[in-house]
Amino acid sequence: MPEPTTQHSAPAPPVPLPAQLSRLIMSVWVPAAISAAATLGLPDHIGEGQRRSDEVARAAGANPDAVRRLLRALVVLDLCTEPEDGVFQLTPMGRYLRSDVPDSVRNWALLWGRGPIWQGWGKLAEAVRTGQTAPMLLS
Repeated sequence: MPEPTTQHSAPAPPVPLPAQLSRLIMSVWVPAAISAAATLGLPDHIGEGQRRSDEVARAAGANPDAVRRLLRALVVLDLCTEPEDGVFQLTPMGRYLRSDVPDSVRNWALLWGRGPIWQGWGKLAEAVRTGQTAPMLLS
């Protein structure tokens, strides 16, 4: 008796190394998006349930289209879901960006979005070249 056949989808082709490296280079958007969401209080405005992006934008005093795009970026980062078009909900991980939950990391996200952090990392090559710490190079 012949073995039953199963259909398997072809594995995805490997991502070329230059594309993988480009993805790493562009990853600066990740802490920027998280920090921007925390700064605007978007996780607090979403709260425990689901909320339309235009409502979140109104509560945050921000541009509705830009808030929707930022929330979609948070979906990519598994911090939100979009159960229906324009409606967002925090994931269990995204919940920790709220200011009112135990073990919140909102303040950490705010810190990493501030200028001194970005400026310091921008001086990394010079710090390695000179042996000085980045904060010394900023003064």
